[in-house]
Amino acid sequence: MRTRLEIERFKSAGWNSVLENSRQSYTLTDQETFNKAMDKLDEAAEAIGEGIIYDPETMHQLIAEIASNIDIDLSMESEAVSDFSTQLLIDIYEINNTGEKEKKIEKALELAKYIEHKIIHGHDIVVNDKQTELSVLLTNFALLATKLSADETLPLIDKTRELGAYKRIGLDNMRALSRTVITGTIDVSAAESVIPLSLQKKLKENGLDPKVVPPLCKDVYEALELTTDEINILKDNEKMARLDVTNLITKTKAEIVQMIEGNYNEAMNLAFKVADENLLKSHEDVKQFLGDIATIMSDGIVDGDWKRTHDSEKFKVYTRVKDLESQLDDFSRQFFNKLQDIKRIKDPKKREQAAIELAAWCEYRVNLTDHFLADGCGKTSALMANFVFMAAGIPPKSMPMMDRRNYFNFDVVPTTNIVINKKEHSAFETKELTTRKVKEWERWLRHYKSSFFPQDYREITCDNAWSVPSVTLGQHLETMGSKSKDEDKYVIPEDANFTNLHHCLRGGYEVAELASAIGAPDVQKLITYPLTRLNLFHTIVYAETELKTDTDEDIVEKVRDVYRTLKGSKVHGTKFNTWLNQNQEEFIRDSRNLAELASQGEAEYAEQYAEVLSTIQQRYKSGEYILGNHIRYISKPIPHDELEKDLVALYGKENLLPNSTNPKEIILKDPEEAIAEVAKRIIADRAYQEMSNRFFEHEVEPLISEAVDECEFERLDIPEPDERVTFMMAGAPACGKGSAVATVATMAEENLEIEWDNTVKVNTDTHRLMISHPHITGERREFSGTLNNHEAGLLTDLAYSRLQKKVNEGVGPHILIDGVNMSKERMDLGMANSGKLLLTVVTVPPEISVERAFSRGQGDGRFVPTSYNLSKHRQVSKNFFKDLQGAMGKNAEIILFDTNVPRGVTPKRIMTADLGSRSITIYDKKLFSEFLAKGNIDVTATCSRDLYMLPQDKLDESYHEKLEEMGFLKIRYEEDKPSIKKGTQFTIFKESGKQKDKRHEPHLGEDEEHGEEHEHRRRGHRGTHHK
Repeated sequence: MRTRLEIERFKSAGWNSVLENSRQSYTLTDQETFNKAMDKLDEAAEAIGEGIIYDPETMHQLIAEIASNIDIDLSMESEAVSDFSTQLLIDIYEINNTGEKEKKIEKALELAKYIEHKIIHGHDIVVNDKQTELSVLLTNFALLATKLSADETLPLIDKTRELGAYKRIGLDNMRALSRTVITGTIDVSAAESVIPLSLQKKLKENGLDPKVVPPLCKDVYEALELTTDEINILKDNEKMARLDVTNLITKTKAEIVQMIEGNYNEAMNLAFKVADENLLKSHEDVKQFLGDIATIMSDGIVDGDWKRTHDSEKFKVYTRVKDLESQLDDFSRQFFNKLQDIKRIKDPKKREQAAIELAAWCEYRVNLTDHFLADGCGKTSALMANFVFMAAGIPPKSMPMMDRRNYFNFDVVPTTNIVINKKEHSAFETKELTTRKVKEWERWLRHYKSSFFPQDYREITCDNAWSVPSVTLGQHLETMGSKSKDEDKYVIPEDANFTNLHHCLRGGYEVAELASAIGAPDVQKLITYPLTRLNLFHTIVYAETELKTDTDEDIVEKVRDVYRTLKGSKVHGTKFNTWLNQNQEEFIRDSRNLAELASQGEAEYAEQYAEVLSTIQQRYKSGEYILGNHIRYISKPIPHDELEKDLVALYGKENLLPNSTNPKEIILKDPEEAIAEVAKRIIADRAYQEMSNRFFEHEVEPLISEAVDECEFERLDIPEPDERVTFMMAGAPACGKGSAVATVATMAEENLEIEWDNTVKVNTDTHRLMISHPHITGERREFSGTLNNHEAGLLTDLAYSRLQKKVNEGVGPHILIDGVNMSKERMDLGMANSGKLLLTVVTVPPEISVERAFSRGQGDGRFVPTSYNLSKHRQVSKNFFKDLQGAMGKNAEIILFDTNVPRGVTPKRIMTADLGSRSITIYDKKLFSEFLAKGNIDVTATCSRDLYMLPQDKLDESYHEKLEEMGFLKIRYEEDKPSIKKGTQFTIFKESGKQKDKRHEPHLGEDEEHGEEHEHRRRGHRGTHHK
């Protein structure tokens, strides 16, 4: 028998493994139970060591008993458990019969890795939520059964634990980084072919994306009922020709996932062995290692050699096949040398930084530029990056989920590979390509590093226009989920919160859990609000779409008055807010009942519940969703009729909440029951949201209307549909849209007799004023725009939805759309039902915009994250022609202004176009080229000199051909005259016959984002009055 001290050492090492590697942290077995289970192992291990237990059946029974100590029921009828038990017994006897100690230790490590693989990562032995605990117990049991000492075996436990961490985190990263989804789905862009129309139709009918090649699995193929021709077309596909389609279509999706994950685990075992034993001795070893990993990863999926044998016509950045071998040699040589350099770095932080840079370089070469492999470059490059951390002795690096989703952002992937056709380049061209290649690599490295090192915003001082921080709601929620392990970890200031999380009915941790469970990219859709908060939203939207308003301050005051009037009113003798709260309680109760019925296959949400439950179960089984990662304990209310019973006897002491102040809930420790509860919460929230929407439309909005009348506010006059005008502003932040609004307002009044207060003004910045407060968003103003953005955007969407309905009914008002992008939905709103769209786009060089935005933020607190600002410059320019194309031939005009002018100087016209008559006039070719070239800017730039790769990227002179392709019939080039009178920019102003020149034209100043307030003359109103 081993000494008590040795047993205690095993206990301690085992418990540390459980704590560090448990995926389902909320279901952890408590330490006392774990230690009791460990106490029972020594005697059984001693019996095996002495040869007393020697038959597989007894071993099977013994393993089942070990599992039962932590409440795991391993079926005695399970063939997989029986095979595992037999193999375990064989391996233990083989170790004990090995004479050489080093060989014994080596075999013991392989045994520990085998147990970890079968229990945690395998698919044969069903353990549900306690894989880690059982794996650690069985590993300790097996090592105790060997005759090795604690000093010899405990390091093996540490190594196994370390490998488990690399596998777990690496698999999470690999799922997201791989361009081929783990289920076998292939993006058409990667497939390099067009899916036949017949197949597209079948995909759409079966709820699949018609733009994506279907998952290569039996269940999908049988559902699609593919013809032989369709299968042959897919087989002939350049990508799929290398896939073993015949093999894959005989397997279900679950079997394919099992095969891919099995390949991954085998490859990880090899990688860990190579790193642990330092087996890379030369660059030839690196090449062999890469080939071995690629071969294992593609086993059963790709036939033939692991190297790519075809050139890509779509992704021209990939190294050509004729140069692939030389580049593979170059990669192997550099990788080996870089890895050796990292190992020599003594400072842990510097070594970590160097390892992340090598990992980024590895993915850049293996996947994004050279693309060495026949298939699975994404998965293999992610595993090679993980290997770098192993070999450097650095803990595995987990990339935040929200960042992994945006990993292959095409704003940062490379487009240059100097190896391609290098002999055809002149010396000057080679120099330019080299510069571009270096800059693209630097851009990729900044992007890659930012994923591993999220900013700690407590340490940021916002004193530089190029470093205004940005944080997403998803990043914040993920950080909340990990704070149990790192209490000093934040991505927003400690005194701040997102306004939607502050006001939602569920807590932030619970919202994070629901978002993770269903994989929701738009967290805002999961937010449920108290009816009092929704009342504020609906009051804002009603007021700004129904009332005459002049300025931002005007609409804020009117909303405040209407809101106070409502709050002070009574409904059926009950105070307004009390009435809202009563209805809220009813909605919550009814929505929970509907969700419960749905879980039983009844009521209107049954189909939705089944879909949500299936999604969560799949995400849980694949490891994409870690149950209880954000809420340590999933709980549910105890039924009312059970509250008086003996709850300890009914549910068990371990299932009762330890908080005695909340005795009406129990903890759900069964994963299936807990997942069902999560699904019910999502359905209950959907039901609540729909009830609330109907309630406000039918019951509250009439009360808001009455409050408006009580306040005696003047309502909008509604024009005839064919006289309705929508003024749309577009351009990146701090480009002068506010001042452009002032210019357009004057022109509208003087040329169309549209009084500006009779125009609906939907502005997200105005919404921020009404829904945000420093006690929520914190003292640091540079974060407020990020923290209130979701709710401000929600109000904008609600307002446009309401306006769309009014326009469709023929009672749409004049509208000002003050936004950033030339949104197709907004443009269509302006042109709908005979309306006229007048689009004004403003532009300045991005570096000017960044400085303006920062200066403005220092003044009024409206800081704009630098990365967001640059991305909007890029989007507006890159999508310019595509956005115009959708309005060609319709009742729309556009003018493009350059507002980079001194104060007091009229902004310069760059281009005007009448899309209805398909005519365009360009006044400044250079400025137009510079505007379009902003589609080339680097959104990760941290200073103005990094905005463009090369000087020629600052101009895009290919626009004439594009304009002809778009269908413009008249393309004219004229010089803009500085004496242009106001009103001549848009054809509609010319045709109105009412042009006047009674005032000096307002100018767009550098820091006048909102412009000056103007005294508007009152005119007679046209149209009819509508409520």
